[in-house]
Amino acid sequence: MEKRLYNWLQKNIINQETYEILLKEVKEEAEKRRKTGLTITMYIIGIILLGLGIISFIAANNWLLAFLMKNDFIKIFLLSLITFLSFYFGYVFAYKKRNLVGLGKALICLSSILIGTDYMLIAQIYNLNAHNSFLYFLWSISIFPLAYVFKEKFINCLASSLFIISFILYYFELALDTKLLWTIFMPIILGSIFYLAGSLRAVTEKFNDFAVFYKIIGLKAVFITLLILTCSSESSYNISSWQYYIPVSAVMICFIINGIINKSKDDLYIIEAVYFFLLLSGLLTVMLLNSLNPTFIMIFAHIFIIIMIYYALKYGHKLENNNLISMTHLFLEIYLFVMFCRWGWSFFDKTLFFLLSGIIIITMGILFEKKRKELTNGK
Repeated sequence: MEKRLYNWLQKNIINQETYEILLKEVKEEAEKRRKTGLTITMYIIGIILLGLGIISFIAANNWLLAFLMKNDFIKIFLLSLITFLSFYFGYVFAYKKRNLVGLGKALICLSSILIGTDYMLIAQIYNLNAHNSFLYFLWSISIFPLAYVFKEKFINCLASSLFIISFILYYFELALDTKLLWTIFMPIILGSIFYLAGSLRAVTEKFNDFAVFYKIIGLKAVFITLLILTCSSESSYNISSWQYYIPVSAVMICFIINGIINKSKDDLYIIEAVYFFLLLSGLLTVMLLNSLNPTFIMIFAHIFIIIMIYYALKYGHKLENNNLISMTHLFLEIYLFVMFCRWGWSFFDKTLFFLLSGIIIITMGILFEKKRKELTNGK
């Protein structure tokens, strides 16, 4: 926002006095958000400690523990009641009376955690596996609405983490995986799913912070996987199970549909759709074929990293998104440094290698810091 205000000043949209007033308000709002986040964190820690104290008290009193263990309905009812009361009072404090906003948001976040404990308790009572993928998935989709209704980043992070856990557990439960496939399938498909979620217009228009969060997760997962493939690749990632093909094909189709629907809005949608369609097509290809030349896979990884960095920088500057620009600079520096280490260790004298490595790291650090200051100051 500071950069945008500076650009408005340069274009004479606002005068110097207005610029200074707005800049002061923006900084005050940022500081207010920081303090609010710290307060909510303190509240959450305090509530968790209070809960642990209650649990310890019950455990220390055998008569009370025996009473609670006597009837399964009582256990479910009490935990469900605590979950509901946590949410209700959180809503009242944060959004109805607005007298204790930090405490209210902390209670809502706590209720999103307690929902999961409700599911786990019910599963244990009825002798079900309390750590299966369905329960984590159910927990995830149960609290996603809370994240969007209240625009709570903590709940969104929790729900996203639970979705990742449920997805990974599902394939563990299938026991159809190969060690080779886990190096590419899981991070690429999960990264693509999250990037797709961040590309949906309904998310980008109304929940931009969530959209950026999803896209960053997706890009990091894909980048790290491709970076590994540029250095080391196997000759075969073949697997014949349809459970791996369906999610890849489904996400490919969703990207194409999303790109076609939104192509009139911004050409970025088409670029994203084509990029991930080709990336997932490559993933599908290496899973279907019995063998591939490792050099081909490594070249494939290099090309997709370069394309990712190019378009991320292009649209980062176009959208004036400092987080995206900073992350892309970091990707570029990591990629160049890894390539230097990979080839430099083999072809340079070791003394020269360490000297050049040190110079490169320091130079990259200076450039990165200067660019960060430019972005922060809006210059």
